[in-house]
Amino acid sequence: MRYAFIIAYTYRASINFRDFPAETWYSILFTVLVEIVPADLRSGCIGIFNFFMNNVGGNLPVLVEVVKEWTDYRTSLLIFYAGFVGASKSSG
Repeated sequence: MRYAFIIAYTYRASINFRDFPAETWYSILFTVLVEIVPADLRSGCIGIFNFFMNNVGGNLPVLVEVVKEWTDYRTSLLIFYAGFVGASKSSG
């Protein structure tokens, strides 16, 4: 019984530490999006943004698996995580 409590507690703690920053980022992003987009375009802009964010972000694990066939797992994660972060920083 004690081990089940420890496992449940650590799982809940990991959800708190992982999901809280993600949800905070998402709310800040939508607040900025609503503030900078004109009122007549807001709902369409939020819908398009959600579509691309869910489809691109949701399909990245599939691409990681494909690239893992050519390289190792660590390299494929470096390409998609660190590589795309670096590409977005250098373009601006």
